[in-house]
Amino acid sequence: MKNFWLLFFLIILLCQKYSLANQYGLSLTDSLKYPRDFPKFSYVNKDAPKKGSLNIGVVGSFDSVNNNILMGSAADGLYLTGDSLFIKSVEELATVYNLLAEYFYLDHKNSRVIFKIRDIAKWHYGSKITNQDFSFSYRLLKESGHPYYKIMLNKVNKIEELADNKIAYYIDNLKDYDLIQKIGLLPILSQKYYSKNNFNQISLKAPLASGPYKIKEIKAGKYIIYEKYNNYWGKDLNVNIGRYNFLEIKYSYFRDSNIAVQNLKAGNYDLRYENIAKNWANNYGADFLEKMHFQKYKIAHKIPTGMQCFILNLRKDKFKDKKIREALNLAFDFEWTNQNLFHSSYERSNSFFSNSPYIANKKLNKRQIKYLSKYKAEDYLYQEPYTPLKTLGDGDNRKNLILAQKLLKEAGWQIKNFKLTNDLGEIFTMEFLITSPSFQRVILPYIKNLEKLGIEAKIKMVDFSNYQKSLENFNFDVTIYVYPGVVVAGNEQINFWHSKYANLKGGSNIAGISNILIDQIVEDIIATTNYKEKSDLTKLLDRVLRNNIYVIPHWNITNHRFILNHKIKITDEFPHYGLDTNSWWHQ
Repeated sequence: MKNFWLLFFLIILLCQKYSLANQYGLSLTDSLKYPRDFPKFSYVNKDAPKKGSLNIGVVGSFDSVNNNILMGSAADGLYLTGDSLFIKSVEELATVYNLLAEYFYLDHKNSRVIFKIRDIAKWHYGSKITNQDFSFSYRLLKESGHPYYKIMLNKVNKIEELADNKIAYYIDNLKDYDLIQKIGLLPILSQKYYSKNNFNQISLKAPLASGPYKIKEIKAGKYIIYEKYNNYWGKDLNVNIGRYNFLEIKYSYFRDSNIAVQNLKAGNYDLRYENIAKNWANNYGADFLEKMHFQKYKIAHKIPTGMQCFILNLRKDKFKDKKIREALNLAFDFEWTNQNLFHSSYERSNSFFSNSPYIANKKLNKRQIKYLSKYKAEDYLYQEPYTPLKTLGDGDNRKNLILAQKLLKEAGWQIKNFKLTNDLGEIFTMEFLITSPSFQRVILPYIKNLEKLGIEAKIKMVDFSNYQKSLENFNFDVTIYVYPGVVVAGNEQINFWHSKYANLKGGSNIAGISNILIDQIVEDIIATTNYKEKSDLTKLLDRVLRNNIYVIPHWNITNHRFILNHKIKITDEFPHYGLDTNSWWHQ
C-alpha cells in the first residue's frame, strides 16, 4: 500500500510537470481553438507555391528601420524580419501560440513565467538565439526603447537566465495573462549585433534579423524591399506552414493618396488598402479592374475598430472646460460629411471600443453601480453614455450651433466683433495639425461651422516626421488620432488614459487626460483576472471617457477594403481578426 501511494503521488507530480511545462498557447478569453501539435492554421494553403513578389502601396514616408525607439519614422513591414516568443492567431480572440518558445509554464512558487527557447532558433548569421539575447533585449528596451516598452516592462520585476536555454520573467501576478502575452510578443534583439552598433538612433542600416525575411534594399522615403530568407529556422513550424510565400515583399511609398491611386492605376504596385470612401466609390471602375487585372475586395471582419477622432490637447486652457468640448462636438456635422463626402459608407464612432463587446450600456449593472458608489462618483449613475447629437445631413446645422453657442457663453466666451472672445479679450483660435491632404475636405466644412461660432480655425499640414515630433512634444491644438481597438482591455489602457503618463513625451496619452476615476478604473481593469469583471470595468471606462467629452468622434467601418492584382491569390477562408497577407501567394 505504501508503494502504491508513493507511485500515485509521483504520477500526479509528473502530470503536473507535463501540464505546466508544455504550454503551447495562451488565450485571454476562450479555450484554444487548436490542440497541441496542430499541423497548421486551418485557413492557410499548405501547398501554396513559394515564388513571385508582392508590392504594397503605402502613403507617407520613413527614415528608419529601427521601430523600437521613439525617434524617427519606421518603415512598414519590419515585423517580417524578427520573431518573438509568441505569434498572434488571427482566427481567435486574444490568442497566441508558441513561436520562439518551445513551451512555457507558470512557476507559482517563485512568481515567474518561464520560457524554453527552441534549440533550432537561429539568427540569420547562423548562431543560436540564446537566453542572453532575451535578457539583453529586456534591459535595452527598458532603458532605451520606446516609452511603450518602458511602461510595460516596469511591471516585470526582474529577468533571469536559467539552464537549458530558458528565460524567466518575474511578475507580481501570474494571472495577468495580458502581461504574459505582451512579454511573449516583445521583439528580441541580438546582443552580439548591438554590442557593436548603436541602438538608440535613427538608422537605415539593416539590423541582424531572425525572421522569415531580411531587408534587401532601401531607398529612404521611397521604398523598402524584403527578400525571403531561405535558411529561416522556423519555416517548418506549424504556425508558419503555408505562410511567407513571396520571395520578395516591397512597400512602395507615395506622398499622398491621390498619387498612390494614380500609381495603382498605372500598375506600379499590387495591393492598396483603401480607407478613403471617395476613392473606393469612384476610382476603381470595371474598366480599370478589367484592363489592369485588378479586383476589389470588401470583406467583413470582427476586429474592434476603436476610436478615430479629432483629439483635443487638454493641456491647453481653452479646452479644459467640458462645455467647450461639447460645443466643438456640436459644430461637427457628421451626417452631412458621411452623405456628401463618404457616400454614406461609415457609421459614427460613439464608443472608444467600437465593434467590440465593451461598448458602454445605457444602464449600469449592479457591479458598476457599486463601483461608482465606492469611489464617490455618483454623478455617472444618472448619465447615459454621451452620444453626439445627430443632424439631418442637409447642411443646416443651425439647431446644434445654437446649443453650442449657449454652452460657449456659459463657459465664459461671447461673440465680440464677430469673434469668440473671453473676459481677457483673447480670441478663441484652433489649429488642425494633419499630414494627409485628403482630410482637408473633412475639416474645411467643419471650419465653416466653427466660424459661425466666432472661432478662428485653420489647417496646418506637415510631413509625417514633423507631425510625430509635434505629437511627442504636445505641440498642437487639435489633430487626428486613432485609439486602436482591443479584443480584451489590458495593460495598454494605462498608456492611453492614466494621468501619470499625461506628460510623458512620446507616450500614448496624447490628449493629456488626467482623471482620478479613470486612473482607478484602468488599474482595476489590469488587476482583475475575472473576464466578466474586466468587461464591466471596460464598459465603465468607455462611459466615463465619453461623458467627459475628451474627443470629437469620427467614424468606423467593419470591412477590409482593398484592391489587389489578379496575379496574387488569397485564401478562401478569411480569419475574423486579420487578413494575414502572409498566407497569400503568387499564382
